[in-house]
Amino acid sequence: MKNYKRVIAIGLIGAVMLTTVACGSEEVKGADNNTQIESNEDAEIVGYSFTEIQEKPELLKEFTKMDADYKAYLEKEILRAIFLDENNNLTDATNIYTLPNAEDSTALYLYMKKDKVINGKLDEFNGMVNTEGYEYDTLVYDYGSNMEKQAKESDFPYDLVEKREDAQKELKDQFEGKSLNELQDFLKVYTPLYKYMRKDTDKTLETYMIISEVGYTASSTINVIVKNGKITKLYIDDSYQPENDPVSMLKDEK
Repeated sequence: MKNYKRVIAIGLIGAVMLTTVACGSEEVKGADNNTQIESNEDAEIVGYSFTEIQEKPELLKEFTKMDADYKAYLEKEILRAIFLDENNNLTDATNIYTLPNAEDSTALYLYMKKDKVINGKLDEFNGMVNTEGYEYDTLVYDYGSNMEKQAKESDFPYDLVEKREDAQKELKDQFEGKSLNELQDFLKVYTPLYKYMRKDTDKTLETYMIISEVGYTASSTINVIVKNGKITKLYIDDSYQPENDPVSMLKDEK
C-alpha cells in the first residue's frame, strides 16, 4: 500500500485509538528547551509508552517541569502534526491537546518517536505548529479526533457514490475560484479532517469527509487546494485508499 494511503488510514484509526507513529529520523526535535534525542534507527528509544502516560499522566512533569492536570488534557481532542520526508515517510510527529473551556490557550505538546513519548511541554497554541528546526517535505495536520463533526451523507444534497462525476462537476462549478469559507458554510464544517502543507508552495490541500451511513471506510471526501483563502481546485475521492495522492496533488499545483 502506498505511503499516503497509510497516512490516511492512520488518521481514520487515530480517531478511536492511539496511533503508533513510526519515525525514522536521526534527531527528534523537542520542546523549546532544545531537548533532542540522538539515535540511530536500531537504538533503544528512551521515553514512555502512551499506555504508561495514560495510566500515570503525572510522568509528563518530568518533561515539562510544571504542575498541571495532565489527565484532563489527555482526555480532550487531539491535533496530530505529522512530518513527512520527500518519500512520504514519517520523520517526526507531535500530539497537541487543548482544553476548550480554559481561560488561556495553553496546550500540552507530546513529542513522539516510534511508540514512545520522548518529550513534552506546556505552551501557548495558536492553531499552528512551530516548524522551525524540522527537516521535512510535507506537514500534515490530522484532525481525526474531530471526525464526528464532519458532514453526514444523509444531510448532503449530492450523491457521491452513484453520481460522483456529476456531483464533482457541480461542486467544482460552484466553489472553484470562491472563498474556502463558502464551502465551509455549505458543509457547515469549519475544521478539515486533514490539512496538507509543503515548503515549496504557498498552497494548501484540505480534506473534508462526507460520512457514509455504512461507515467511515465507505465515506467520500471533498478535497480542495487553497491559495490565499480561495479554492483553486476541487475533487472528490474515497476516504479509505483514495485514488489520488494528496501530497502529489499539492506538488502538481505549485
